[in-house]
Amino acid sequence: MVKDIAKCGWSPDEAEALTSGRWIVPPDDGGWRMTGICADVTQFAEGQMLLARAGKYGLGPSVIGKLHARSVGIITESSEAYVDYGVPVLEIADTYEAVMALAIAAREQFSGCVVGVSGSVGKTSAGAM
Repeated sequence: MVKDIAKCGWSPDEAEALTSGRWIVPPDDGGWRMTGICADVTQFAEGQMLLARAGKYGLGPSVIGKLHARSVGIITESSEAYVDYGVPVLEIADTYEAVMALAIAAREQFSGCVVGVSGSVGKTSAGAM
């Protein structure tokens, strides 16, 4: 069964609650949805928030500067650097904890079959397929 795309992801209130975050620049559209986060520029997809680097995790400022207009917002530990980008900004206390909370919530929403691929050959190819 295909889930209604308009109901995929999380609303502003859900994103804030799941990440224990706080909107510094809140979304202004009642239909705003976040379908995930992007911490790797090669994996960026529509509907995602950009995970801005604070420490060793997430995208650096130069990448955020190029992609912010195509994202639904920025999620970061240091919001002051991103408040003038013209997109919603969700400030979080801990990147790792916020990412884990979103991953757990996404897995709980998923009703399909999960398959694990292990070993020394084929994981990247299987993931790309």
